[in-house]
Amino acid sequence: AWRSRIASPHHNYSSMKILEKNPLHLTLRTYPWNAWIIGSIWIVIGVYFSITARPAALFIGAFALFVGCLYFLFAARIETCYFDKTLGLVTLTIQGFYINQIVEVYIRSIVRVEVETYKTRHHGHTHLGYRTIIVKQNGESLPITINYNSSYKATVKTAELIREFLQLETI
Repeated sequence: AWRSRIASPHHNYSSMKILEKNPLHLTLRTYPWNAWIIGSIWIVIGVYFSITARPAALFIGAFALFVGCLYFLFAARIETCYFDKTLGLVTLTIQGFYINQIVEVYIRSIVRVEVETYKTRHHGHTHLGYRTIIVKQNGESLPITINYNSSYKATVKTAELIREFLQLETI
């Protein structure tokens, strides 16, 4: 029940960052820096136009504040992937202003870690998005992030890190 967001030329979602890595635990996390920055810029523009004395500027300011708040509410999600060999669990979490979702998977049910590719066309150009997925014994695939990343190299690096930690064969 992870929803997907496609990488477009205007969105370059950050790759997973290592928070903890030892023989028993691996913790990876994404930070939505782009959403925080874009949302903050819209809010600053909104405040600037809202404090000017012209009525037209007030409308522009209110609109910019609204757009900035939407960025924070809908685009600013922190995704965490926690592998715990002591419990034999993988815990995937999404945290945002309006969402808090947790999915747990038994490590023993994971048979492969792959890179999923999504192709989209935008203004006549083809754009590719990538994300790391966990494939379970029953064939079900579970992405470790909702968003697709525009960096194939970073996504492959994440997949290889997880394969190494779980001691799975490299594809």
